[in-house]
Amino acid sequence: KAQTGLADAWASEGEFGKAADYYRGVGRPADAAGMMHRQGESGAALALLRETIADGTLHERDRWAALARFMDICNAANRFEDARGLLAEYQAGVGDSGYRARPLMNLLQNAMTRTVYPFAAEAADALGQTGGLGRDERFLVGLYGVNARAGLGEVAQAVDRAGRHAQDERLAPRQRLTFALIHALLGIPDEAEAARAAVAGVEKGWTDETITPEARLDALLRAGRTAMIARRFVVARAVGEIHEARFVPEPVKTYTVGFQAQAPASIDGFLASPLLRDAERRARLDRKFGGNLELVAATDASTGDRGDISIVEGAKGDTETGFYAVCDADGIHLFFEALDDQAPAVEAGLLRGGSFEGYIAAGERAPHACFLVNLQTGKVTFWNSAYATDQHTPITAESAGFRSEFRHTDRAHLLYLFFDWSFFHDKVPGADDDWLFEVGRWARGGRVTWNGLKTVHGRSSFGRWRFALSDADRLAIKRKLVFKALARYTAEKNPRVGGLVDFYTDQDYSDPVFHETVLAPYLARLDAYAQRVAADLAADEIETLFTEAVPHWMNVRYRVGDLRRDYLERKLTAK
Repeated sequence: KAQTGLADAWASEGEFGKAADYYRGVGRPADAAGMMHRQGESGAALALLRETIADGTLHERDRWAALARFMDICNAANRFEDARGLLAEYQAGVGDSGYRARPLMNLLQNAMTRTVYPFAAEAADALGQTGGLGRDERFLVGLYGVNARAGLGEVAQAVDRAGRHAQDERLAPRQRLTFALIHALLGIPDEAEAARAAVAGVEKGWTDETITPEARLDALLRAGRTAMIARRFVVARAVGEIHEARFVPEPVKTYTVGFQAQAPASIDGFLASPLLRDAERRARLDRKFGGNLELVAATDASTGDRGDISIVEGAKGDTETGFYAVCDADGIHLFFEALDDQAPAVEAGLLRGGSFEGYIAAGERAPHACFLVNLQTGKVTFWNSAYATDQHTPITAESAGFRSEFRHTDRAHLLYLFFDWSFFHDKVPGADDDWLFEVGRWARGGRVTWNGLKTVHGRSSFGRWRFALSDADRLAIKRKLVFKALARYTAEKNPRVGGLVDFYTDQDYSDPVFHETVLAPYLARLDAYAQRVAADLAADEIETLFTEAVPHWMNVRYRVGDLRRDYLERKLTAK
């Protein structure tokens, strides 16, 4: 731990070379290579790892650590050919360990995403011969192997593999049905009528009642994708038409966010609130995630750290989840209850807790913010789908208008989130306004969502929030926003280096003409509004200030920037 702490300290300062040298000095070449890769020296990192892997004098544990790190770096750098030469050794090292299969599984998924079919075919063969894969991982490896052969134009081999997988008793019936459909569809002419007949023939022989209608649709969809990869476009279109005719989308969920004069503002506040005793107010995460989260984890590095989201074979007792939402004049309060019968072990660090991934957008066309919550540590991180503008305020864990609280109990993980209305000051919900919201829980026992998220950031499968606000409720929100906006404006005007006033009146780089003719009159107008603010504002005065002053106070830097740009354009283009 001391070694790791010192190296991490260097890495946090960007001193990856020092961290790499330190790790090499203490005999940890795999970690040294990781630091070299972070420094941009992927080639040198892989060379060091090759030396380590080939060193027969080292303990098997150290050679395996180097091999796993080799695959991780190849994955991050998309260096599939480098990994190709070590597949046989990797396969031998995996043995019956599903955990050891993970680095190559990630690399395989990345290769399929990038259509690097030669490598994917070999990697799938190597992983398929290991004994530690769980049922779902075995299915994915088999599917990737079939699809890679189809992508290479080796259709006969793809058909043969699909046929063998369809008879593999280690797979679930729904998974074997997928391979049976692929086997049939790749073995026929590229004709619509032949495709319809093939699907009907396969389904007639697969009457297992454990295969749900949803699973049958999923099998059709996967088989159609394989046909696309094999360039059987007519067959793929026919399968798509069959799928579309049968698919009945789940209705979009809508949650009504109520208003309270004093909403619960903490975990304890919610636990003591009558809200939690009202079953109608609990929104359950009872729809399965419709995407491939492993693929997302391997390819989506921008959103943030989702943690270890792999499913544990046979795990249960950690998917039942609900949330409550309520608002007051200050903002929106969210409470999550994530049940987990192994919560004490998660708290002790003996078992992973999974994570939450949620999305919130203040309207159909508004950018969304994504929040990720580690259910072991409670750490919250954000990814924003748009940069800061006068029409959008990004949210971060450090934002003054956001706060969170996290707690373990003996049966659950509890989470409280608060979003101040200042993030949405120009989007106070009207009577007919819907916001977008969705949340998924990546648990050991499965992936559950509220509205049925189909893929991460998939706005088309987000649910809806409808705010139950009276005119008096909206007025209370606007009143608070008037005070918050004035405070923001005042802070911007306060004398300080880089402040609005100081910058344009500075003796060295000021623009006195701009200040006198444009900025000073603008600020005087905003100051005049500020003189009208009082603790006991009348309703019509609140509405006036909210409409005329708040947009400027909240966005004064953007507005001054616009004024400066217009001024310079006039000045530089004047004849």
